[in-house]
Amino acid sequence: MSRTSRGSFLAATAALAVWATARRASADDNLRIGALLLDNTAEVFYARELGMFKRAGLDVDITTFPSGGAAASALVGGAVDISIGDVLSIAEAHARNIPLAYLAPAILDGRIDAASISEPFITNALDSGKFRTISVSERNVAPEFMFSGWTTTNGYAAAHPDVIKKFVAVLLESARWGNANRPQSAQILVGVNKMPLEVAAKMERSYYGEKLSPALLQPVIDAAAKYGAIANSFPASEIISSYALR
Repeated sequence: MSRTSRGSFLAATAALAVWATARRASADDNLRIGALLLDNTAEVFYARELGMFKRAGLDVDITTFPSGGAAASALVGGAVDISIGDVLSIAEAHARNIPLAYLAPAILDGRIDAASISEPFITNALDSGKFRTISVSERNVAPEFMFSGWTTTNGYAAAHPDVIKKFVAVLLESARWGNANRPQSAQILVGVNKMPLEVAAKMERSYYGEKLSPALLQPVIDAAAKYGAIANSFPASEIISSYALR
């Protein structure tokens, strides 16, 4: 667990007062989503481009953020209704009694964490000839674990259960499509973040989780407590919404 991830979340939470001023009530069919311009959060872009949200009766507005910590802070402040969030940031929020909960996984990973660079930057770095892979230390956390996922506040989920249920169903549909259609999803990814098609075609793509269980989060929470990122471990079920993808 990295100081970088921890620091980015703490720095972002300092701006909560600013985010709070932007808070507004969402219409029942309107959903504000916070995402990153990366492969591991691309399910929402696939769902938008393929009309999945529209078919579900959801009018979505996707805002991109520079980090998972910034997206989580926007969620806490009310600027978005659902956001991407890495497990360490959400665990830290939970330790501070901030009521965030997971709805669906975005990536099951044994390759990278918040301290490492993500694709397509890994591929670009290796192609430059100036960098090399030293180790894949995350495999020491667990053979399989959840790296990040889609979160909301407990209050929003309670107030908008139908919207949340629709979102979870769409994310499952999008995850399955993204996992089964790599060439087509690469085309959408290129359009979203403007990376060269050849990079998208050869980089190591994310696997989008199709289930969400405490067993996928617990190894990260335990490691965070072991290395001092949070004071104590806690049951992963405490940060999984009752509306979550099971």
